[in-house]
Amino acid sequence: MWTLTLDDVKHVLDNLGGEFPELAGRKYEIAGFGWHWNHNGITHYKIGEAMGQAMLKLIGR
Repeated sequence: MWTLTLDDVKHVLDNLGGEFPELAGRKYEIAGFGWHWNHNGITHYKIGEAMGQAMLKLIGR
């Protein structure tokens, strides 16, 4: 899942002007990372626990 998400991000950033013409030729800085925690992670503890471990792995903790 993470590799697909990161592939999408890389594609958009490599083609920023094509994806967002108003940003063509501009530089960008990644200054944060958003995470959407869906209701399943809250409702089902085991799923939430696994998602939490995956997030820790992602951020290198």
